[in-house]
Amino acid sequence: MTTFKSAYDLAQKRVQAVNEKAQEIETLLGGTEEDVNAALALEPALDEAQAEAQKAIDLYNKLTKAGDLAESTASLFVPISEAAAESVAAKNTMTREEFDGMSISERAKFMSNGGKVTEEKE
Repeated sequence: MTTFKSAYDLAQKRVQAVNEKAQEIETLLGGTEEDVNAALALEPALDEAQAEAQKAIDLYNKLTKAGDLAESTASLFVPISEAAAESVAAKNTMTREEFDGMSISERAKFMSNGGKVTEEKE
């Protein structure tokens, strides 16, 4: 899986800028009336920093989704090996005793995934 480190670093940098701006405002709000007015004047800068951070986060999310899609799409063209096919078949078969030991929701999931119950393990 591709990590898209540059996009991740950008998103982290923008989030850090938001946190710093918020901390600056918080500090000013605890001061004099003049400090409070300065804090209120910084609100548009905080809004802008938040918007920039959100854009960077959205870009990173889009890139990772694109990477996941590319990897899953490529797997559609890879034939399953015989050993893997047998493994899948073995996982979809269980004895009545194993099946009876499952919860109702586990049973439903097993059956909806094509599971088969046998009297003896194959």
